[in-house]
Amino acid sequence: MGPYASRIAPRDRWAIVLYLKTLHETRKNAVEPEPVAEDESGEGQSADEAAAN
Repeated sequence: MGPYASRIAPRDRWAIVLYLKTLHETRKNAVEPEPVAEDESGEGQSADEAAAN
């Protein structure tokens, strides 16, 4: 696959760079989802619900 510089305007290239940097920062600072524990019935519940039972 060849370079795309000739196909994308310089202003658009910088917009892509800024978008990717923002996406990277957002994902880096994302909160991890709460783990799910299974009870005897096989139903999933959050770790807080499992601790309460």
